[in-house]
Amino acid sequence: MLLALSTALFISSPPAGAQDFPLRLAESLAEAPILDGPTVTISEGALLLDGALLVPLESSESGPRLPASAMDEQLVEPLYRALRDGDAGRHALAVLSQDPRLFEPAPPVIEVHADNPFSVLRSVLYTAGQAGFGSFLLPVRNPYLDAVTAVETGLPTLALPQPPEADPGQPTPQLTLSVMVDGDGLLVAGADAVLYPDGAPENPEDSGIPCRGDGGCAALADYDWAEYARQLTLVKQAWPDHLFIIVVPSSQVPFEVIVRTIDVARWAPHLPLDASQEAWERWRQERSLLFPFDCLAGGAK
Repeated sequence: MLLALSTALFISSPPAGAQDFPLRLAESLAEAPILDGPTVTISEGALLLDGALLVPLESSESGPRLPASAMDEQLVEPLYRALRDGDAGRHALAVLSQDPRLFEPAPPVIEVHADNPFSVLRSVLYTAGQAGFGSFLLPVRNPYLDAVTAVETGLPTLALPQPPEADPGQPTPQLTLSVMVDGDGLLVAGADAVLYPDGAPENPEDSGIPCRGDGGCAALADYDWAEYARQLTLVKQAWPDHLFIIVVPSSQVPFEVIVRTIDVARWAPHLPLDASQEAWERWRQERSLLFPFDCLAGGAK
């Protein structure tokens, strides 16, 4: 059951009690549809599965957090048990019907409040991975389609392609492209030879993309998305066949910043979210792929 909201309004009728946990979706240029699957909701105040409350979230100075009583290190125990129970049901159905395709788990739909820090989502992704899921759908709101769509992502160990077997006589160059995002800005890593042909700066802090203002990146608009897009375009020109990027957020990065980091990495040229409808329609016809396949890695605590 989809509980996604558009600007804090439920799209479908919520289960009893679900309206107590408002949810604002991040905005995105994503166009993928939402598919059926277990729906995990990380609202301002609770973690829910298919509308049923699993764990109330605690308040802290850095935002909502999971209570220690629900955790086994990074594993959210109530969520893990619930997801594993769902797998058991699918397995029994597959055996009874003699159709193994029924055991293929649909990717979880993980709804996240736009302001929530990555720390909670990181634990949910880890837990879902331990329960056997490797890909996920993150509902977002596309303002140009006026619809809820999905950002597709996965875990690094399952989402990234395996490198080809090395030929001793023909070493194959590899690119492991990543972007680190925190309250100080963005850092594209793994392509220094392209971004800094004269040599990377001696001070690692000088190689990042700083916030636009002096007070750090306190809001979505504080990040220099245009420079980030420019750097990724340079990498794409040097590696035209490469399609993958690893997004590494720090624990306190808001979810809407993570979504925008993924968005800008997927298409060129860069389109601001406040562009006109006409500009979006023109961009949609003329855009080209940068790095459309991404995965989320656990950032610094």
